[in-house]
Amino acid sequence: MTNVHLANCEIGEEGTFAIAEVLGNKKNLLVLDMTNNKTMVNGCNAICKAISQHTTLRELYLSNNFIGPDGAKHVAKVLENTKYITEVWLSSNGIFPEGASALGKALKDKRYLEVLALKRNDIGMSGLRDLQPVLQNSKTIRELDLSGNQIGDDGVLIICEALKNKTKQQLRALNLSDNKITSGGCLVICDLI
Repeated sequence: MTNVHLANCEIGEEGTFAIAEVLGNKKNLLVLDMTNNKTMVNGCNAICKAISQHTTLRELYLSNNFIGPDGAKHVAKVLENTKYITEVWLSSNGIFPEGASALGKALKDKRYLEVLALKRNDIGMSGLRDLQPVLQNSKTIRELDLSGNQIGDDGVLIICEALKNKTKQQLRALNLSDNKITSGGCLVICDLI
């Protein structure tokens, strides 16, 4: 089995530990979707340990699981080992700047990244700065969701600067909603479009 989809199942920490035990015995996982299961940080840690040797992993969906910055650090360790990760969905996990920093370091050389969804994580400006190299280095990013992260106009400038000098921009969807962007930030976005 290469694709495991268990989104919205209310698995919780205990169920996550059971899934992690099974996944630890497999080595060819391509897709893992555990969205909205309240895995918490301990469940996230168990899953990450289990899939850390799955170098084939392409898509990881762990949004809405209350993993916090420590969970994001566990995810970052997994991402460091995956050469061809294309989608990372970690929205609404309260990863804050600390978690964004860990993810930024893990993803900065992932040239095949197509989707990065980190909405509603309160990453702020410092977290965004740590993600800037990811946006600059990825040659294939087509969807970026950083809505609800308190980045304002300064954050828009960082994002647009990272993306605008790409010769073959692949970006098709940019979500920066709920970030207190003013007309000044809007003008910067217009230049990118």
